[in-house]
Amino acid sequence: MPIQKTLKAPAAIILLSDGRNTIGPLPLDVVDQAVNSGIRIYTVGVGTPAGAFLPIEGRSIFLRFDEETLKGIAERTEAEYYKAENAEELLAIYDKLSTELVLVTEKTELTAIFTGLAVILLLIGGAFSMYWFNRLP
Repeated sequence: MPIQKTLKAPAAIILLSDGRNTIGPLPLDVVDQAVNSGIRIYTVGVGTPAGAFLPIEGRSIFLRFDEETLKGIAERTEAEYYKAENAEELLAIYDKLSTELVLVTEKTELTAIFTGLAVILLLIGGAFSMYWFNRLP
């Protein structure tokens, strides 16, 4: 009697950032909470270390990113770091991530478990029959 079980996908976050901290706690300090919760953080660095204008949805945004922070976050959460200097690279990264973060469905056969339990119950019944009646049924 096969049943179908779905493995839980590990929790994951895709962080699209320049990696620079502008407010709040330091990013690497907060990552420990994710590590303790079993959450992997895939980081995607946008821009160039020297700084560049990146066109996003018709707007041009100046980005200079902190690559070391983003690599550190990904490394500490056992995930991967990606670098996107343009929109085409960003789309390729999202395509790659969409194939990595999927659910896997497995079938498990339960017949052997029930058969094993039935054999154990038959042996117990036979042992009680020998004890009480001095014969097997």
